[in-house]
Amino acid sequence: MTELISNPQELYQFLETTGIEFLNLLFASDHVVWISWKYAAEGKIPNLPHTNEVIGPYVTFGARIHLYA
Repeated sequence: MTELISNPQELYQFLETTGIEFLNLLFASDHVVWISWKYAAEGKIPNLPHTNEVIGPYVTFGARIHLYA
């Protein structure tokens, strides 16, 4: 998500908010800051021990071949 902030108090309040991870701070001018951020919980999804990232694309590819054949 991105925000354009021109009020210094709003910027400080935004920076103090817990649970937000800042990706980029870009000072567009002397009075405007462009902030890219995400919620910190988005990147902390636990991986289960019985899952595999390769199986999903393999099954999808097999289904596509089956549909086109």
